[in-house]
Amino acid sequence: ILQQQQQYRFSTERILSLTYQPLARFRVRPVTRCTDTMEGHTEAILHLSYSPDGKHLVSGGGDFTVRFWDIRTSTAKHVGKQQHKHHVLCTAWCPDAQRFASSDKSGVVILWDPNSTNT
Repeated sequence: ILQQQQQYRFSTERILSLTYQPLARFRVRPVTRCTDTMEGHTEAILHLSYSPDGKHLVSGGGDFTVRFWDIRTSTAKHVGKQQHKHHVLCTAWCPDAQRFASSDKSGVVILWDPNSTNT
């Protein structure tokens, strides 16, 4: 190593100054108030999924129900009751928003038509 140090004339004792400038600044503002409340589930909400167009929301809860919400009015459009026998743990939209799937704790998957309460 000593030969390489002498050959390339670098010092292990030299201090290099580096200048750092952030490329972007993110300002995160905390949420200080609730903007809306959607009443309906009688137990905890365990999973939420927005539709691909962002106009609808689906929630699955500990009350064994799947609720299809209208974001503009904050009301439940459809409630899928008595389909799941356990807590609804997972919800997902098809990319074209024509079908919706929910799954419960026992692994049962149900396909829904989001425009009606039909499965």
